[in-house]
Amino acid sequence: MDARVYAFDLSLNSIWDKSIGGEISTTPSISHDNATLYITTNNGMLKAVDPLTGQAIWNYVAYGSVFQTPLYLVTPSAERVIYFIAKESSGKSYLYAVKFILYNGKWYDAITLEILPATTIELTTTVLFIMIGQETLVAKYSYPEWEEGLIMGLACLFKPLLLDTCFWY
Repeated sequence: MDARVYAFDLSLNSIWDKSIGGEISTTPSISHDNATLYITTNNGMLKAVDPLTGQAIWNYVAYGSVFQTPLYLVTPSAERVIYFIAKESSGKSYLYAVKFILYNGKWYDAITLEILPATTIELTTTVLFIMIGQETLVAKYSYPEWEEGLIMGLACLFKPLLLDTCFWY
């Protein structure tokens, strides 16, 4: 099934609607400056879309199905980072940290980290929380800082970057 994304004004008049090229099971997120809409699809795509026109800006291909709304943040050095989780058909889950240079929108770096199956991620200004089952892994970038097992499993903590601003919708 090929999902569509629709944009409406505050009077609910249609502005645009576009085919996304895959199923969507997450909520899109928007950049802090409202210049980019980020959409993840079940076929492993992270898409950047112009929110005014619906035109694609770029696509990033992940391994597996994305089942988490992308989280967007801005670092003190004005770099943009988008976090999301994708799950392969083998059952392995990966945390993606896709980093861009703000001034030209080009790829700067993309980090993947294998994690246990996760159900959700949340971000504060200093810590990325990943809700998982029985174990917790903590890492800065892709390097583990420490690991801890939890009986009920509450959160996986990542110190992704030193942040001054964090956005998620």
